[in-house]
Amino acid sequence: MRISTADYLFSPSSAGLLGLTLPAVFAAAAEVAPDAVAASDGKRTWTWRQWQADSQALAAGLQRKGVGTGDVVAIRLPNDWRFLTAHIAVAAVGAVLLPLPPALEHSDVRAVLDRIEPVFTVDRESWAMLLADGTGEQPVPVAVRPDMPLMVLPSSGTTAARRKLCLHTHDAALSNGAAVAADGLVTEADVLLGALPFGGFTLQLIHLTLFTRARQALLPHWDLDAFLDVAARTGATVLYAAPAQLGDLVRRLDTRSGAGIALRWVRTGCASVPASLIGDLRRTTGARVIVQWSEVWAGTYTRLDDPDDAVSATIGTPVAGARVRVVDGELQLRGPSMFRGYLGEPELTRAAVTGDGWLRTGDRAEIGVDGRVRFLGRASEMIKVGGREFPAREVEDVLARFGRVAVVGRPDDRHGQYPCLVVDRADITLAEVTEVLRAAGLAEYKIPRELVAVETIPLAYGGKISRRLVTELLAARAK
Repeated sequence: MRISTADYLFSPSSAGLLGLTLPAVFAAAAEVAPDAVAASDGKRTWTWRQWQADSQALAAGLQRKGVGTGDVVAIRLPNDWRFLTAHIAVAAVGAVLLPLPPALEHSDVRAVLDRIEPVFTVDRESWAMLLADGTGEQPVPVAVRPDMPLMVLPSSGTTAARRKLCLHTHDAALSNGAAVAADGLVTEADVLLGALPFGGFTLQLIHLTLFTRARQALLPHWDLDAFLDVAARTGATVLYAAPAQLGDLVRRLDTRSGAGIALRWVRTGCASVPASLIGDLRRTTGARVIVQWSEVWAGTYTRLDDPDDAVSATIGTPVAGARVRVVDGELQLRGPSMFRGYLGEPELTRAAVTGDGWLRTGDRAEIGVDGRVRFLGRASEMIKVGGREFPAREVEDVLARFGRVAVVGRPDDRHGQYPCLVVDRADITLAEVTEVLRAAGLAEYKIPRELVAVETIPLAYGGKISRRLVTELLAARAK
């Protein structure tokens, strides 16, 4: 499949765009100190010169396979050196990245590939083949423009089985990274580690290192023991992770020393962040927390000097160049880094964007007098009980002390729905949960009437709880 600017279904304002492309930004970063370390997995290091050389070899290899401008190239690799080089190589030949992390279920991959057929897939085997084919060759130069498509990103699929395919340009992605870099929180002395699969939230991390020339610590997949080892070996100072992963980390550090981990701050999002987790992270790692809203680029986020109550209760203020508003309780955003539409779905795109160019996010929110946005949950995740509704996260945040929990609405003949609590522990009782929630002052209609213990609460690959899969799991158990 080939994608071009003709496939764009929406044109956001260009105000705030910097005219950037990934190949140009990478080349500028690699020129500064080519023999400095760019990445490490704790056992091996790679320099910027090596990153550039391997990327050029892969680009030449892709061209030998016939890959050209606009061709969709899937990358099915873990968070390792191979992904970093493939990301740059795909952009260098003018192709369009389709990230398919190995953590994705086969059915999810198939659902995406049924709608978008890559010209080539870079996996463990083909990466080695491309590198061998292209080593010693220079790729044919391609004129990559800022407005060209850089990637097509599948949505997380937490509430719907059909993932939307979001188109993003070079300029939108890189200008957003430049805006985050301009905050000055990352320097060359930092080491950034992404715990989530490359393909969304953590792509911002890769781009951020290009503007700051910070190092990357590579963790192929999420595993607590591996994380602690890599973080200690590489001296990681900044962590990108989902709240569920951070909760796992805190619980582990409560049972062992955190010596060797020197995190300055953590960037998280994708789900609500309870106040207790923010305090626990500072206690166990010394890190401050930034909460980001938006699954891919920074839409709004808290700032490092925000008080803890603002970090736990809000998703901050917009990134430079963006604006937000709330219409009928729904958060809407407008800015230069917006997507260019859902690939091949004009009606869905029109439904998602207002006539004056605001993205309807589907998120419930309030904006305070200080401009900070208070996230109230996805509209699709509201639980409706007898004509009253509340966000699932309101209950989940109070129960964060119990670890990973999910609250979903279950069908009820009288009230429409009732709240059901799903936990991954067998030692929690409904009576105990009820006592905690009443002590926190929650209304009776918000208190779960049922508690279900499961072996594992299903997550989407972006680290969020998959409410769709939780609901399907409960339905299957009820049969």
